[in-house]
Amino acid sequence: MDKIIAAENINIDRFGSVFIGKDTRPTSEHLSELAREGALLIGGNVLDFGLQTTPQLHHIVRMFNIQKSEWASEEGYYNMLAEAYQKILYGQDPKVEDRGKVICDAANGVGGAKMVKMAEKLSKEIKCEVRNAGDGTLNHMCGA
Repeated sequence: MDKIIAAENINIDRFGSVFIGKDTRPTSEHLSELAREGALLIGGNVLDFGLQTTPQLHHIVRMFNIQKSEWASEEGYYNMLAEAYQKILYGQDPKVEDRGKVICDAANGVGGAKMVKMAEKLSKEIKCEVRNAGDGTLNHMCGA
């Protein structure tokens, strides 16, 4: 059974930063606000990164923890993945049209707009068509 600790017995020095990212579900804003208030209540720091995919938020936290501040952002996420993909393709035929096309069904979620940004970053390396990029109801009539 979990032990409940009274607020007055909490050592605030033990608490660090809480990283918050939101998705497009209607409850996300309210839940993130509750998390923010809870962290501040016990003396934590809160960093709110707005709309983020789960992998993006994981990336930001990891880069922050290993003190790679140049990568600890949404743009850092795109740059790191793009550089890695470009290294994979190093020495390959540069004709993007010969590689075919990737079709991504984003299910009208947070990943739609994010995938559009990633596709732009890699436009010289790969063709990508993002469908259901966020204009409709989450998961409705999508491949999810």
